[in-house]
Order: sequence, then structure tokens, then C-alpha cells
Amino acid sequence: MTYRKLTQANQISNLDGTADLAKNSEYQPHLRHGRSRAAFIGVLWSSLHTFLPTLSAAIVFFISAYFLSPSDFGLVGLTAGIVSIAIAFSPLA
Repeated sequence: MTYRKLTQANQISNLDGTADLAKNSEYQPHLRHGRSRAAFIGVLWSSLHTFLPTLSAAIVFFISAYFLSPSDFGLVGLTAGIVSIAIAFSPLA
């Protein structure tokens, strides 16, 4: 339906007070349909937002463990721990 037809239908239905633009499902279909799909997509993005940093940290851990000597890997671990503590106490957290 075009905007003109929607406006005409809305004006006719508003004469008797039975409908307005917010209730017109053709004008704003997201108010009546697709909420479960939107909720599913939101959960998917939220899970990815949580899972991907953990996965990337694990990958970096294993790659650095493979390429570094044990003493260098210990220094990297110590530095990562100090940075994590500093981030935990920083006002941006």
C-alpha cells in the first residue's frame, strides 16, 4: 500500500475514532510481528559479544605458548596479569 492510501484509510478510520497510525499494522509492522525473531537475533549478538573475546584470548594464549620460550611466556603472563589488575581498578571499568 502506498503512503497516500494509508493516509486516506487512516483519515477515514479516524473519523469514527476506531484506529490511528500506531495501530495500523501496515504502516508500522514491527509493532505487531517479528518480536520473537528480533529477540532471537538480540540473543545471538549478545552471545557473540561474550563468546568471541574469550575465544580470541584462548587462541592468542595457545599461539604465544607455542612460539615463546617458557621464561618469555611467563613474562607475558605476568604482564597480562598486571594489566588485568590495573584495568579492574581503573575508573573506566
